[in-house]
Amino acid sequence: MKNVLLTQTTEYDCGPTTLVNALRFLFEREDIPPALIRTIWLHTNDTYDERGQKGCRGTSKACVRYLCEFFNDYSEHCHFPIRAAFADKEAAEIAPGSAAIRCLETGGVVMIRCWLENCPHYVLLTGIMEQGVALFDPYEDTQFYDWEQDGVLRVEDEPRRWNRIVTMDRLNAVDNQDYAMGEVCKRESLLIWNSATEKKA
Repeated sequence: MKNVLLTQTTEYDCGPTTLVNALRFLFEREDIPPALIRTIWLHTNDTYDERGQKGCRGTSKACVRYLCEFFNDYSEHCHFPIRAAFADKEAAEIAPGSAAIRCLETGGVVMIRCWLENCPHYVLLTGIMEQGVALFDPYEDTQFYDWEQDGVLRVEDEPRRWNRIVTMDRLNAVDNQDYAMGEVCKRESLLIWNSATEKKA
């Protein structure tokens, strides 16, 4: 069976929580190898804050790149049907025909770095809707959004798939508003597929 998606435990673990949610979304619970979960939690939260406390600036871009390669190596050597690709800067755009949208259209998920409450944050894109992109934000809050003004809709009844719908315009915004990816030079995304269920483009 598919798991309910997780919310984060601390202020800093959006990265590992979102990566684990990618596996929970793509694979049945009984099929997820414990080795993948262990590796995610072992390597993420690899940054330091100004006081030298590890993990208090979240998960680095370098770590996300490393895990992309790890997923592909694990697939090759352990014959587990996971496939991943990293994209950044202009290649991380979310628009019709983009790598991210093609990933969603073929059954994959996309972890993106965006902004939330003026802080860098990771969320998981899980589908395409008529209004915009469905995503799961692991940060549980009670923030109110006006759809017409903000382009963000809270969803309360899809715990295995998404809890927000966000317009592409909002996701591609270059400022630091909630769910905007911000400056193009700092954008990053990780595309992940279950290659056993991946649809042909």
